[in-house]
Amino acid sequence: MSIDIPLPTALTAEGVSIRDRSTAALRYEHFDYHRITKISDPFCGAILGATLSNLAGWGVADYPSDLATRFGQHFDASLKDPQNG
Repeated sequence: MSIDIPLPTALTAEGVSIRDRSTAALRYEHFDYHRITKISDPFCGAILGATLSNLAGWGVADYPSDLATRFGQHFDASLKDPQNG
């Protein structure tokens, strides 16, 4: 999914240079969102690494069915938790 995130008003104010606008970092407060779940290290790094490898690599990873089922159960439980949105 792609969404357009307009520049924050602080960056569109008069006197802000083009260089400042082009090097501004995207921050969560720049757009509306709600958190679904949070994964902390040491698991986060491994999951992100595997995900990026799968997205940038060739083909799709074939997880064992038992592992895929457990992932699904954990994600379903996380999504049902009111604390996760």
